[in-house]
Amino acid sequence: MNALSNRTAETSVSDERFSNYWRQIRDSLVRLGGAGYEVVIDEMKNQDMDPLDEEHFTELLKQWKKIEDRIKDKLNELEIVMVVSKEEGEPLAVETWSIGFKFSISFS
Repeated sequence: MNALSNRTAETSVSDERFSNYWRQIRDSLVRLGGAGYEVVIDEMKNQDMDPLDEEHFTELLKQWKKIEDRIKDKLNELEIVMVVSKEEGEPLAVETWSIGFKFSISFS
């Protein structure tokens, strides 16, 4: 996902990169769903995507990228606070709800 989401500003990927991603996704889905999915997935590879669907999925990728960036920013902020507190020898108790889950960390 990360490699794909970093490409959302671009409108295409190389054929080689697409084939690599497609193969990885295809193999995973076939392992999960069984060999019966193999033919259907192979047929999908060469089908054109409806322009509205393409726009929808492109927007989803952009949203996921924004969320991922916010999580990374929050984790970086947390790391900075942890390092500063550890250097100062202060106990650390951090809690945040801003990214949808709670951190509770303490150093003795």
